Amino acid sequence: MKAPPFLVAFALIVLSSAAAQTPASPQLGAAVNAASYAAAELPYGELAPGALVVLFGECLGPDETAHSQGFPLPETLAGTSVEVAVGEFTAQAPLIYVAAAQAAIVLPSRTPPGSGELTVTVEGERSEPLPVEIAPRRFGIFSLDSSGQGVGVFTHASGDPPLVNGLVASANPGEVWTLWGTGLGAAAGDDASGPLPGVLAGAEQLPEVEVLVGGEPVETTYQGRSGCCAGLDQISFTVPVGAAGCAVPVQVFADGVLSNTVTMSIALSGRTCVDQDGIFSTDLLERVDHSSLFRLGSIYLSRSVTNFENGTRVESDNLNIQFSAQPVSSLFGSVYYRPTFFGACYVQQFRLTRDMIDRFRDERVQLDAGPSIAVTGPGGSVDAPIGSSLQYGLNSRNGEIQLAEGDYSFQGFGGPDVGAFSATGRVYPPVRWTNREAIGRVVDRSRPLEVTWEADELEGLVTVSGRSHSQRTIDLWVGTLFQCLAPADAGSFTVPTEVLSSLPETVVVFDEPRGSLSVTVDRLVGTFQPESGVDLGFVQYSQGEQQQGVSFR
Repeated sequence: MKAPPFLVAFALIVLSSAAAQTPASPQLGAAVNAASYAAAELPYGELAPGALVVLFGECLGPDETAHSQGFPLPETLAGTSVEVAVGEFTAQAPLIYVAAAQAAIVLPSRTPPGSGELTVTVEGERSEPLPVEIAPRRFGIFSLDSSGQGVGVFTHASGDPPLVNGLVASANPGEVWTLWGTGLGAAAGDDASGPLPGVLAGAEQLPEVEVLVGGEPVETTYQGRSGCCAGLDQISFTVPVGAAGCAVPVQVFADGVLSNTVTMSIALSGRTCVDQDGIFSTDLLERVDHSSLFRLGSIYLSRSVTNFENGTRVESDNLNIQFSAQPVSSLFGSVYYRPTFFGACYVQQFRLTRDMIDRFRDERVQLDAGPSIAVTGPGGSVDAPIGSSLQYGLNSRNGEIQLAEGDYSFQGFGGPDVGAFSATGRVYPPVRWTNREAIGRVVDRSRPLEVTWEADELEGLVTVSGRSHSQRTIDLWVGTLFQCLAPADAGSFTVPTEVLSSLPETVVVFDEPRGSLSVTVDRLVGTFQPESGVDLGFVQYSQGEQQQGVSFR
């Protein structure tokens, strides 16, 4: 199958800007799978022979990006070369592009598994070696926004160019679609000389990988290198019956390791997906698909209980109201979107610095809906004032609100960006996490984890989530988060071992394990439409319990 043009051009790799102060010699800081961007500290962060790899650092090449001009791929480009060493094996890596802060290579297929090093040389100046771990394969799936998560890159050979999966270009059950990634394993031949198409998985030396759609394995028809490009892999699979939604999770399971999670849009019929939450109508999705920004209003009523390792139990009630214009790509499958595919798990890595967190926030433009919003509930009325970040909030820690069970109403009088509106919501009886104490604070990642709950009113969506840090400092967070979804009336969910094994072993900081486990119930309790300025508004109630100080081993 012909690759999408943006993959051929390697446009999924986002170029970083150079550092303000250029060091005297190259500095190599990280090497990651070009599709998953998985940090080396994570269980699926190893590199694979024949894979596309992105290098990050400083002074790795010229200020203006230099691209290879076709095959054969050069070993030196604009004065930059990259050496791979594993034991006694050494080789020069074929180069895709080089720039001051970033470069892309093909890890030679003949690179043996094991502990190794990468070294960058620029105009005769060598960097310090960067330690890397090489596995026979570590597959990563490309995402449309090049983050390694969110909406994945899937194509269907129904035309030229192929149909690219999206909200109004959904897959249908029984169709054969292709996912694009890298890291499926070594190919026979010289990676630099040209494409090396052919089956990789399922060959004698490598068993087939497993594609999971909505948490269930599906039939595959091809697992191998693409015929268009060096290092680019494709897996063709049959879309299963019964999996449908705008953000169905897709993963690849190979050699006991789960890939990054991306999402796919699947419709039982037609090409427009159906949102399981019921928030987005078909007409709205079709309108959204032709826009770059979506203006969303959200009212969150939340109650939470946090259990700390020292026995402290903290209860908190919060009201948060905000209006924002955000990228359409953030609505489904990204860090902003609450996934809604029942019975499956979403896994996301986080490797966040304070600067990156600020950039995530900057992707959403907050909108002004006036100086305050009136809130009326069982305990009376109160005004939620606008904050410095153009969000409206009240919390119990400051004695501003207590969310008693019952009905609530919200009245906005309008502001510069958002017109007047009224909305209603409700706070429901709490859900009880019934086996929290039995689970304790140590979770064995090699065994399935059953979580149980009960409530007087079992409606809505329950999310079982866990988080484990492999590194935590003041300026850097590295780890993995999983979210598994089930209907509230199921009463239980078992987290699979392949999901738990995606979490790194939990680091301990100041005698406290930096991991957590939680059970949260979410209910969509209403929608609203301001007079102007917003495409859609919704009201959501969330209540959960969290166990802090959990150690994943």
